[in-house]
Amino acid sequence: MKNGRNYWAGHVEAIKSQGVATRVYARQHGISVAALYYWQRKMQAQVVAHSVVLAVPKPQSKFRHPDPHWVSPC
Repeated sequence: MKNGRNYWAGHVEAIKSQGVATRVYARQHGISVAALYYWQRKMQAQVVAHSVVLAVPKPQSKFRHPDPHWVSPC
């Protein structure tokens, strides 16, 4: 499928691995520069969003005593 995610992901990865400019790559492969830029932005945004989600700290337990030196009498 020409317009599928896998199709464009292959091109985006090829640009990274070959180290060529997006416009040059698009001309060499006869594909739309605008569509290629769109998919690069879309895939980069997903990577960033995924990274942000992974960086969120785990909330502390609500049963923790506010004094860190406090020891339970039990």
